[in-house]
Amino acid sequence: SEAEERRIRYDRQVRLWGSGVQQRLHSTVLIVSPGTPYYADEALKNLALAGVGKIRIIPEDLAQQQNEN
Repeated sequence: SEAEERRIRYDRQVRLWGSGVQQRLHSTVLIVSPGTPYYADEALKNLALAGVGKIRIIPEDLAQQQNEN
């Protein structure tokens, strides 16, 4: 099952910080702007590997519109 696969995949992390934290991490949605510095790529990769639920990259025009407000 998917839950069993996730338990095996994140076993070390669950032992480190507990299943509650891992569940919160899995339900997290990160929103990233296209202007994110290149060195953030490694951090985003590591967060994805740690089990972040979703990483959304917003369109550049939307990011610019939000910055103007």
